[in-house]
Amino acid sequence: MNDPNGPMYYNGIYHLFYQYNPKGAVWGNIVWAHSISTDMINWIPLEPRSTVQPFDI
Repeated sequence: MNDPNGPMYYNGIYHLFYQYNPKGAVWGNIVWAHSISTDMINWIPLEPRSTVQPFDI
């Protein structure tokens, strides 16, 4: 996990967006990940979004 970004609370659900490399713990293959929680302890990862433009990272 890198660069946690845009934490928010909406309709009873916490959201956290962050950069993530699903293929390893090194820089590269970065996607935007999104996890949700109702208690900020147990998180459910949602499907990551790939970065298509250089400014997406």
